[in-house]
Amino acid sequence: MKITLAVVLPVTLLIQYLVSSFSSSSTSSPAKSSSTGSKEREITMAEVAQHTTAESLWMVINGDVVDVTAYMKAHPGGPDVLAANGGSDATKAFKEVPHSPDATKEVLKWKIGVLAKAKKISPDELAKRNTANDLWLAIDGKVVDVTKFAKEHPGGEGLIIEWAGKDGTKAFKDAHHSPDAVKMLQDYFVGDLAADGTQGVDLILKNTPIISWTPELLRTTMPGLKMAILWLRMFNHGMITCFAPEYLWMCLILI
Repeated sequence: MKITLAVVLPVTLLIQYLVSSFSSSSTSSPAKSSSTGSKEREITMAEVAQHTTAESLWMVINGDVVDVTAYMKAHPGGPDVLAANGGSDATKAFKEVPHSPDATKEVLKWKIGVLAKAKKISPDELAKRNTANDLWLAIDGKVVDVTKFAKEHPGGEGLIIEWAGKDGTKAFKDAHHSPDAVKMLQDYFVGDLAADGTQGVDLILKNTPIISWTPELLRTTMPGLKMAILWLRMFNHGMITCFAPEYLWMCLILI
């Protein structure tokens, strides 16, 4: 059987890739199993925003959701500081104060979960929510559902309806809203605004099927498809794997 370099080289590269993949997965699997033994609770920002009282005070610090209800009275800066940031992402406020390493560790004692990743909402989806009965708008890249709040808006329902289904960031900032008004937006948060009408890279990757690399698949797949998959993988990695002569004999298995 005559084997040309044009056939041997790509197949050899594929074998080398598989060997390195299997080796890395076998060495890293123990660490992965130990670190993912218990999955942390994921909590949405909308749920955090519901806990703003002295009886139940939650906040987000560095992506961790903490329940500081029992800590309020013991807080060195007083309970009012915590109350002012209750139900919100207090990361910026926490960093602005030079907390000691012990204080940072103290925060973890009250951790109850991690902040869930926000849903990605496309401009097209946002644009559909443009009626008084279904009213969404975007402010600073955050999409809020203000359907129920529109009638209670101090400036009148009309001002909100004017920006229904649109990005109202400039109008919101031009009105010079109070810190409490800005904080109130978190109560109506539904997701992050995706760019250019897409659903976000995370969702695209999540819905992309993953090929399971097995010897059986390689034996039964057409040679042309093998080549396409190989070169696509190398393109994605941005590199060309070096030719390894020691794997040359393994090519006979696939040819």
